[in-house]
Amino acid sequence: DFSLAMAKQHGRNCCYIFQEEEYQNFLRIREITNELHSAVNHGFRGFSIIFQPVMDIRQDKLTGAEVLIRFTSKKFGPISPAEFIPLLETSGLIIPITACRKIRMQIPDFKVNINVSQVQITKSDIITDLISEMDASGLPPAAIVIELTESILLEKNEKAQNFLKELKQAGLQLALDDFGTGYS
Repeated sequence: DFSLAMAKQHGRNCCYIFQEEEYQNFLRIREITNELHSAVNHGFRGFSIIFQPVMDIRQDKLTGAEVLIRFTSKKFGPISPAEFIPLLETSGLIIPITACRKIRMQIPDFKVNINVSQVQITKSDIITDLISEMDASGLPPAAIVIELTESILLEKNEKAQNFLKELKQAGLQLALDDFGTGYS
């Protein structure tokens, strides 16, 4: 069944020779995707959030933190974000993550950097979701920085262009994530 599916995936008039390594990778992806679905349906069990500090090196001062999501599988243990985030995106499970206002109350002018994916831009109303979260938590637009990969900005995608306009209208800041790892 796997070989037949792979042959169909590669297009017409082709042959696929079964490879055990590819099959094991397919099974792993399927199991992790099932665990992600289960985790989302059960209160995000297995997910955790960590904060990566953002520093102003001129003042040697903490100015904010990037919100990073992590996932620990019951079967496989900690899964790399490079592996589970694309699965969240392709399965439609990717969600915006925001931080609570408690941090901002303890550190004035503290900013929270939130990664937004191409999938969120093209398949959801992410700006409306972010504004709702900000309103609910009492965070002003100045407290949020949206991080995008440079590849999103280079695409001539109407949804991405609209997203950038809406971002500006909402007063949210923009930062490039992983700058230099893609096109630069």
